Amino acid sequence: MSFIREQIATQQRNLEKLAKMAVDGKIRGLIISGPPGLGKTHTFKQTAGTKKNCRWVNGRITPTALYQALYQCSDKSDLLILDDCDAVLEDETSINLLKAAMDTSDVRIINYVANKAVLNQIGCPDSFEFSGTVVLITNLDVLTRVKTRQSKTYVHMMALASWTLHAQVGYHDRPSQLEHVKYLIEEKGAFNEYSSEIVEEVLVWFEDRIQVVRTVDMRTAVKAILLASELDDWEEMADYTLTVNAFDSANERSTTN
Repeated sequence: MSFIREQIATQQRNLEKLAKMAVDGKIRGLIISGPPGLGKTHTFKQTAGTKKNCRWVNGRITPTALYQALYQCSDKSDLLILDDCDAVLEDETSINLLKAAMDTSDVRIINYVANKAVLNQIGCPDSFEFSGTVVLITNLDVLTRVKTRQSKTYVHMMALASWTLHAQVGYHDRPSQLEHVKYLIEEKGAFNEYSSEIVEEVLVWFEDRIQVVRTVDMRTAVKAILLASELDDWEEMADYTLTVNAFDSANERSTTN
């Protein structure tokens, strides 16, 4: 096993342990960051399964909606997962709400000074005790943004990162990302529902086009496998739809001229 494969296996093993701890309410706050499409969300969905007190929020969320979600998931058995809600890390009000929810104090109190009519409309008090668990899954490299001060909220990010467990999943170079995709397929059983011949063909296609495929991740692998299972000439279609082809290059030149 190569060094990168060993590191990926270690990351995945620890990610699964952290997911179980979060689902079991053993930790208060957790940040999972890393490039998209490398199994972060999938691991938590597998682990959370049909957990009754688990709520998923995907995409953009306003500070008021975040406060409401925290209030509705404030019991000790509750788990709130914020997936691809990257904007919360750029909004001072939202990140302060997360800091209060993920605080290491014995008692966590969340306050939200807002228009009473707004709070009444969403059915929330202006203060409550939070005892649940919050997981933030993001594609942003949180620690790098803190170290390089890339964000206007980096001071708040630094505090948030210091109060939570933080795990980085995946690497940012293409060869390592392809190795991650191969690991999830070969070691974790992704795409077992497809024939091994189709999966192997797709991996060979991926390796041959690693420098021109638009994104090196499981999402691209899914699309390529779907094409391979439906079309005899799937490689031509995959080249046309999943790689940086002549049309992309021509369009890029036209926008820069």
